[in-house]
Amino acid sequence: MDNPHSFNNPAYNPIFDSVMGLQYKYHDITGGNAAGHPVTKAIQNELHQLVQDVAVERSATTLTKRIDAIQKQLHESQNSVQPAISFDHQSILHNDFEGLKQDVINFKGNKNF
Repeated sequence: MDNPHSFNNPAYNPIFDSVMGLQYKYHDITGGNAAGHPVTKAIQNELHQLVQDVAVERSATTLTKRIDAIQKQLHESQNSVQPAISFDHQSILHNDFEGLKQDVINFKGNKNF
């Protein structure tokens, strides 16, 4: 994915690319009838904020907390009477966000992040 954003710290480039990819994936999954679901909108807002957090080079701790919040909302969405997305999609997204979180945690040890 082309990243038009220029970071002071190049360690943010792969994180930004991953976050943008997840944002597009989430949009693709929820683009149909689920787009108006309140939980879906809340997750979209969190994803948008995560993009902004990466764009302004927030700390790894801040990014990890945001990812945790998204994962929690994904999990809670399955407990609603009418889930916004299928269990399979929720599971895939949760795993993708877990991978992103691990990437952020690994960068946390990088003195340049």
